[in-house]
Amino acid sequence: MIFEGIKMKKSFIKHLPLRRGKDKFKARKKPLIVKSRYLDLIPTGSTVNIELLVKMRIVNEKDARKYGVKILGDGDVKKKFKIAVPISKSLAGKIEKAGGEIIKN
Repeated sequence: MIFEGIKMKKSFIKHLPLRRGKDKFKARKKPLIVKSRYLDLIPTGSTVNIELLVKMRIVNEKDARKYGVKILGDGDVKKKFKIAVPISKSLAGKIEKAGGEIIKN
């Protein structure tokens, strides 16, 4: 694109694509959401982390590594687990009530 001086109705800056700085404000995706009903597929007493969720084919490995995983509580939890991924507050209460443990990461 060549600067044409006065002939342009809009300024030259308006013709450039929108720039937001050098990698400062990249769009970030939210973590993958896993419903608590998928915890029924996992054996009792196991540690729930990204590796286990990938192994059980609940989440995709590439996306889980890139965006992370968060488990949301939409149902009852009847098994004991050690949770090593981010979870919702409601699910944290349900897991502790069932005798599980939350590992801070």
